[in-house]
Amino acid sequence: MRRFAHIIDDLGLVDLPLQGGVFTWSGDLNNQSWARLDRFLVSPSWLDKFSGVIQRKLPRPVSDHFPILLEGGGLRRGPSPFRFENMWLKVEGFLDLIRSWWRETEVGGTVSYRLAAKTKELKQKLKVWNREVFGNLEGNKRAALQQVDYWDGVESERSLSLEKTELKKEAKESYKKWVLLEKSHWRQLSREVWLKEWDKNTGFFHRMANAHRNNNSLDRVKIDGVWLEEDQDVREGIANAFIRGSQKTWGGRRILRGSN
Repeated sequence: MRRFAHIIDDLGLVDLPLQGGVFTWSGDLNNQSWARLDRFLVSPSWLDKFSGVIQRKLPRPVSDHFPILLEGGGLRRGPSPFRFENMWLKVEGFLDLIRSWWRETEVGGTVSYRLAAKTKELKQKLKVWNREVFGNLEGNKRAALQQVDYWDGVESERSLSLEKTELKKEAKESYKKWVLLEKSHWRQLSREVWLKEWDKNTGFFHRMANAHRNNNSLDRVKIDGVWLEEDQDVREGIANAFIRGSQKTWGGRRILRGSN
């Protein structure tokens, strides 16, 4: 198996996370031997196109091998949580903008309430600002590259005037800006902070972020001995378990813990 692992590394393949167990085969007398023999191996370029993919071990009715299912995506957990993007700090005047938003938001009440309300308002303004200023990073980068390609095509047919040469230069600068911002975005998601900012391999950061997301994926939960897989069943099961656990009996009455 060690030699097999070396072959996987040499070929640059990725062994997807396995859910449902560790081993995929058992044999010998009374099934005393267990091993991981079955797996899906994919290339990094394949992972760039298909994110959130896992392999899951299924029950085996007959064979000594467990069937393995290649499955895409985990539980849909609703909207993505708000995240402060490090790339925002690269925008000139960003901190001044934050200060002005904070000062212009007037809220009454206690100190803790004002802090929570102003933070919530600031988060909403950041969401709108991010959508207006950055939009879709990949789309902006692609549009800038198309502009560079356009001016290269024009220049191949005739000489560019000073004005059009400046436009071509601006297109290149725009493309460079979006590439750096995209790299900063994926660098933050990958959590590989030990790598330097100037590392050019954005694809590496993309794959690290996908790997982190795959390892944290959750496709089912076990509550009261029952496996739940459907989104609504999982949500209701967790909520009901929390309600049951947060109550106790006192003098024949059920009292919510922490309510007294």
